[in-house]
Amino acid sequence: MIPPVPVATVPAVTTVAASGVTRTQATLNGSITSDGGYNCTQVNFGYRPQGTSTWQYTTTQYVILIAGAFSATVTGLSPGTAYEFEAQAYNQVGWGEGQIDSFTTADVARWINIYWQTDEKYSWNTVTGPAAKTCTKAAALSAAL
Repeated sequence: MIPPVPVATVPAVTTVAASGVTRTQATLNGSITSDGGYNCTQVNFGYRPQGTSTWQYTTTQYVILIAGAFSATVTGLSPGTAYEFEAQAYNQVGWGEGQIDSFTTADVARWINIYWQTDEKYSWNTVTGPAAKTCTKAAALSAAL
């Protein structure tokens, strides 16, 4: 009896959490967990702002992988924006896609200058908090921001 021929499939891909997220860039991460029977020759990522329908793609990396991690850094992102992305890998059968994951870029810092009747000035960054000495009045303001 002839043994059955294994059926090749698209690669099995896992989308891994983004890292190094700043106001305008992020490193997208993925992993090939199975090559589907053929070596993977291309990997990339699709990403887009959440709530939009058009995917953008990283530059395709040409590789020969059976399994393992891969990543790409995207730049030119908008500050304070939620993005979703998915890892993708290609073999002779086609493209395998990981699950959709998300990240949010850091917001643009805004400064608020606070002047007290004593002519003391405190600077406040809406992202990181007080830039100068902390006082109870400025700390109370953080709850209102």
